[in-house]
Amino acid sequence: MKTKTYILIIFCFVCNLIKAQDIKSQTDELNTIKEGNYTAYLTHKENGNYKGGMENLDYVIKAKEDYKIQPGVHKEVYFIRGGNPERRDSQTTLMFLPDNEAFPITYIERFYEGNKEMQEELGYVQRVNRHADGNRLVFLDGLIYIISNWQDKDNYDLQAVLEFEEKPMTMLRMMKLNTKSPKKMAELQPQEKLQAYLDAASKKQNEVFAKWIKDPANKNFMNNQKKKAELMSKSITQQTIDWRNSEEYKRILANNRMADEASAKSKVQVKNNTKSTIYISAGSVAGSFSSISPSGTTTMDCKEDLYYSFEGNTNAKRIKFYSANQSCGGTVEVN
Repeated sequence: MKTKTYILIIFCFVCNLIKAQDIKSQTDELNTIKEGNYTAYLTHKENGNYKGGMENLDYVIKAKEDYKIQPGVHKEVYFIRGGNPERRDSQTTLMFLPDNEAFPITYIERFYEGNKEMQEELGYVQRVNRHADGNRLVFLDGLIYIISNWQDKDNYDLQAVLEFEEKPMTMLRMMKLNTKSPKKMAELQPQEKLQAYLDAASKKQNEVFAKWIKDPANKNFMNNQKKKAELMSKSITQQTIDWRNSEEYKRILANNRMADEASAKSKVQVKNNTKSTIYISAGSVAGSFSSISPSGTTTMDCKEDLYYSFEGNTNAKRIKFYSANQSCGGTVEVN
């Protein structure tokens, strides 16, 4: 009971604090965010309490650059979201863009519509991507809140809170921080703090945008962005239609079909009708094996003798079930 009362007091304090202070847009909050590596504190709760824990993945603010749609007004953020630290050479850098022209309250994982030529001639437009629009960032007091499955300000999943690494993280230091993480999250109350910000910021966004859009210049800007998006989408669709109707496209498709047919003619499909996993090998001497589960299939080179066994090793008894060139392009069954 004491814990719940304590949390409620903190929540009320956070709400009052946010209401009392001037609510900042995410672009303004972004000014407090440093470039570099961040440590991820998990925000999972059980029975109303923060469980703590840390995620040993790379979270990196690579760069903050001028927003191409509104230069000098907002930013575009280049961010590594949970990269594998053992494969840093193959990590993907994502771009996050403001969710509103007048007063953003989140930054969304997006990129720009069209190819480079379109962008240079027509300008820049955010491309809506239903697969990634649920991924968002919220910047608050130098921390980064990682959001997934965003639907609206009241429906989303908070995955982690990121804290800037002032010095390189070692495994020993992470172990110590992990032990202290439940207390750290209980004191921060990240979900309560984030929700209080979103409630207040969403209200202010509506107010600011309503005033902002009354300016004829801003209204024209929004209409022009809409027309750009429609033209780019139409152009991309037309390009797709054009290349699919081209003789070169038809020729490539025909060549692909011929290649697929030639490949199929050199293969035989093997179906396992037994009740056990079997192991298929080719040639008179056992080499590599292809396993097939019961009722499963696999494809083998039809120009070699094929054998099966119930053990995947070179000493297992092998039974010949197919002779070379017997059923190229067809199917054989092991019963």
